[in-house]
Formats: sequence, structure tokens, C-alpha cells
Amino acid sequence: MCSMGGAVEAPFSAGKYPMPHEQWDAMTSAVADLCRRYSITVTDKTVLSHAEVQNNLGIAQRGKWDFTRLAFDPTVVGAKACGDKMRAEVRAKLS
Repeated sequence: MCSMGGAVEAPFSAGKYPMPHEQWDAMTSAVADLCRRYSITVTDKTVLSHAEVQNNLGIAQRGKWDFTRLAFDPTVVGAKACGDKMRAEVRAKLS
């Protein structure tokens, strides 16, 4: 996805190119299609953002925080919260 250019994690600033809800929706649809095509079960280890890789998979990341905030939904804060939202929407599209 191309978005969040110039964004800052803390204090949060979405930058000049925040991820719009329409892009998020297209992403979750594409992820659902890939999970369906390749029989991938949606878990926090199989469907995750850069921000979750270090905690969920134990692979060190250098400054990859995207996405821990959603400019279109300021109530979702943190890598896990964003990942959980993504996985829930992917699961809903699979059913």
C-alpha cells in the first residue's frame, strides 16, 4: 500500500498522505482474497502489519511502525488494535 508518507508515530501525525478508509477497505478485501485463494487461516501470525512483526513473529524490525494508528478511525490505537481490526474485517469478508 502506498500511504502514510511523512507520517510520524508519536505524537501521531498522518502526514500528507494518510491512509483513507477506502484504501483500508480495498486492502482488507485483497487480503481476504489471498487468504481464500491460498487457504491461509487468519491469525496474528499469518495476517499482520509491519508494526506487529517483531512482537508476533520475533523478527527484529528497524523503525517499521506502520500502522499503529488509523487516520480515518482515531479510536484504534496501537499495533495490536490495528491488527485486530484488520483481521476482524478480513474474517468478515471471508464469511
